[in-house]
Amino acid sequence: MKRAAIALLALLSACGEDETIRVYSAPKEPTWRMIAALVPAGDATWFFKVAAASAKAAPRRAEIEGFLGGLKVEGGDVRWTLPAGWKEEKGPGDRVATLAFGDLELSVTKLAGTAGGPLANINRWRNQLGLPALAEGELATHSVPLAGGGLRIDFEGPKKPSMGAPMAAPAPPPPPPPAPPEHGEDLDAVRSLLAYSIPTGWTVNPRPGPMRLLELRAGAAVVSLTYLQGDAGGLVPNVNRWRGQVGLGPLDPAAAPASVKPFEFLGGDGHYVEIEGGEKAMLVVFRLG
Repeated sequence: MKRAAIALLALLSACGEDETIRVYSAPKEPTWRMIAALVPAGDATWFFKVAAASAKAAPRRAEIEGFLGGLKVEGGDVRWTLPAGWKEEKGPGDRVATLAFGDLELSVTKLAGTAGGPLANINRWRNQLGLPALAEGELATHSVPLAGGGLRIDFEGPKKPSMGAPMAAPAPPPPPPPAPPEHGEDLDAVRSLLAYSIPTGWTVNPRPGPMRLLELRAGAAVVSLTYLQGDAGGLVPNVNRWRGQVGLGPLDPAAAPASVKPFEFLGGDGHYVEIEGGEKAMLVVFRLG
């Protein structure tokens, strides 16, 4: 048989009313808060960000938003007025300045060009807070235009965000799905070798999607068995493609293999990965090559 990749995917959605897949204990209020802005000016993009515990950031929200609302673009640069009690220090590297007020800090960073664009940077911040990524059409409802240009955001989430620099280049698009077999009979040949039993309460889709040998529905979950020729692009691109399908950003090529566990699958050495997004989760068992 030709080298092939085969994967069993279970996509779980929180849309069902009675089919609860998991139960989570969520805190009454998010733990961490980020109030930030990105402002295009000339041939660069400026980033202004406060990231702190919600209990510390919430009392200063109006003060921070007032500062961001007063930002002005002049001569290709962004100008601001320092509020009473704030202190400004020059920052290293791409950080133009650090503005200290009380026990909080606001970082000011300037990068050339679009620095990845608003959506990519805002989704990076949301990922740091443990929030799902936004689609392009959702950006307007989760941000506020600034009078001086640019956008302001205010997010709360369960994870402590990093204070790292904005993206220096546009984020690469998610890798495309691997190409299907060249001949439909290849799928039919593999499908004819399958022997399986269907658990009680599961139903079979008589018309599975492209590249799928089998497609089942178990309550709110969709379970599919997929067959592809070759190694289907390799481990890292596939893990990052699955992460994108549940609203998560890609992992670094060096970090992606650590998210995968060994798993015996179809009589051989396979892999297992569990990926949890904001509203969806995916369980994948697969073999490559």
